[in-house]
Amino acid sequence: MNNERELLTETSNLLEDLEPILQRSISSLKEDINPQTGMMRCLLQAEIEIQQEVLERVEEMHGRVSDFLDPELPEFPEISGPLRVTMSYGTVICRRYGSDTFVEAIEEIGIEKVKRLPILINGIPLVATHNNHPYTTKKLGDYYIIVHTSTPKKVEILRRIDGYLNVGLIAEDIRESS
Repeated sequence: MNNERELLTETSNLLEDLEPILQRSISSLKEDINPQTGMMRCLLQAEIEIQQEVLERVEEMHGRVSDFLDPELPEFPEISGPLRVTMSYGTVICRRYGSDTFVEAIEEIGIEKVKRLPILINGIPLVATHNNHPYTTKKLGDYYIIVHTSTPKKVEILRRIDGYLNVGLIAEDIRESS
């Protein structure tokens, strides 16, 4: 069982690393489309569709592996990640990876609300409809959320979101409180 868990953990890590690579590849292919070259345009469009399908499958598989490795972490706090978010109504979000907790918290708050906020990461909006930058993102619906930040920075961002929206969340780096 331990070897299987290690294999699944490694698979999950590889899938997580593969997602931004595919996202960047798709973005660069979209930029290369030139309407003047008909056949090339068709080939590029077909490649984009193939890579988007692969990305969707990778994201789905990563989610399934993560869910298998990480079933409802609040019941298993000894294997929780470094970030914990407690919503005002008592829901606790604490996944194995801080980036997963971060994205789930933004989803819980409301991606549309967060997208409208003036929060930038290295000059790039925290939430965008495209992924044409070098930072690691996670896809949530039609949006990309930058997760290429440290846990303390994710805590700071979530607190800023709370400051703007007053949702009453508590974000904490639980490595500091241990």
